[in-house]
Amino acid sequence: MKSKKGQYFVLPDNGIITPVLERDGFDSAREITNQNWMLQAAISSTFHGRDIFSPAAAHLAAGWDYTLAGPEVTQPVRLTTKLSSTTDKGIDGDIIGLDDPYGSLITNIPGDDFKKLGYSVGDKVPVQLNKKSVTLPYGKTFMDVPSVNRSSTSTPVVASASPSTRAIIPRNTTSCPPERFSFRAKARH
Repeated sequence: MKSKKGQYFVLPDNGIITPVLERDGFDSAREITNQNWMLQAAISSTFHGRDIFSPAAAHLAAGWDYTLAGPEVTQPVRLTTKLSSTTDKGIDGDIIGLDDPYGSLITNIPGDDFKKLGYSVGDKVPVQLNKKSVTLPYGKTFMDVPSVNRSSTSTPVVASASPSTRAIIPRNTTSCPPERFSFRAKARH
């Protein structure tokens, strides 16, 4: 698949690329059917990454013509994405991923929308995760966030967060908008 930014992505046509296509735009896609772009051994039914995707990516990296991969795919599969909503009170969004083992919660809340809430780096951010309150530090990098001890009252809430967990962040009425967005929580195991 090729984005309007000229980036190539070698992956299954199952919708996983939807957020990238929404951000960067869709240029074109090809079904990888060219046997010369695959391993010559029998193709496994479970190891497409090894047998098809890796060799195809190597061809692209070597500068081969993208159209040689196979026939055009005009309508790639797209997932229905849930959007966060911003009001004068704050943002209501969803946890869409968990970067385990690091404990980073990935939300559908755009960084620019979070910046408008008025938090500054170093602030403690009150968050509701599935109606359970937790306060998380706002830092520039992962190292700015202290480890959360398992005995902490916030650990079970953060640890139980998973894709489809609802996240609500209120607007900060006491400080200026932050310079940069980084929302991380890490738990010590």
